[in-house]
Amino acid sequence: MKESSQIGFIGLGRMGAPMAGHLMHAGYKLLAYNRNQARRLAWQRRYLSSSNSLSLLHAEIATSLSMLSCCTTVIICVSRNEDLSQIVSSLQGHLKQGSVIIDHSSISARLSRELAGKLELQGISFIDAPLSGGQEGAEKGILSIMAGGDKKAFTKSLPLLRCYAKSINFMGASGSGQLTKMVNQIFITGVLSGLSEGLHFAKKKNLPLDTLVEALSAGAAGSWQLANRGKSMVAEKFDFGFAIDLMVKDLSYALEEAQHDPLIDEKQTLAGLQKTLERYKALQKKGEGNLDVSALIKTY
Repeated sequence: MKESSQIGFIGLGRMGAPMAGHLMHAGYKLLAYNRNQARRLAWQRRYLSSSNSLSLLHAEIATSLSMLSCCTTVIICVSRNEDLSQIVSSLQGHLKQGSVIIDHSSISARLSRELAGKLELQGISFIDAPLSGGQEGAEKGILSIMAGGDKKAFTKSLPLLRCYAKSINFMGASGSGQLTKMVNQIFITGVLSGLSEGLHFAKKKNLPLDTLVEALSAGAAGSWQLANRGKSMVAEKFDFGFAIDLMVKDLSYALEEAQHDPLIDEKQTLAGLQKTLERYKALQKKGEGNLDVSALIKTY
């Protein structure tokens, strides 16, 4: 067993469930929690099977946040500002001085800075460490992590992070991880916007779309999005990957950050982001917010 003290893990959704599983299989003593009881039970059935006696030694389910008071490190993987604020507020009264919170949620940089400041007063370190790689990356343990906050706490936490990530980078002060994730989302939506326009143009010109995707994937126009989403966009299959609802949230945080920075003219420098955000919101209004972000092509 790697740790004498337990590692707390909060958030057993599509990303968090396999991440917690990787920690358990690596030999860490895990205390896993999810506010939704159904997800707690689903994780318990998948990872704490009675047929796997080793797992029973390495993990157990927590039924309340107060049970995590024994943990020196708590890892959180939820969706929104409101979720994280509520969880951290509940945890504050239970965690001991010297504890570390690693937050893998994609939230606003403002909230990360705010929480880091409050927790520091209690002697608790906060690392904002959003993820890239999606559910597939979480399942395979090959996520990318971009982190900000207490560098000493980050360095100490590296063995934990390596259980489910292949690329881990420290980006600077509190909030820097979230800012880097915002750039990641701007990159992705910019590429998807170009793919949507290009494929729409190609369709109007009656080009063989599947052949076009293969031809261009190998050249200078190649990208992960083209190689992995090009043909599914052509086939209008969008029932996988990162949901539009989550991308709207992330892009909105990026726009909010820019609007509060006097050095950034968001109307000029983020004009593409704003147009793409409007298209995604239009899909949301049609009830399609659960589709993969490559469904952007439906707006063309």
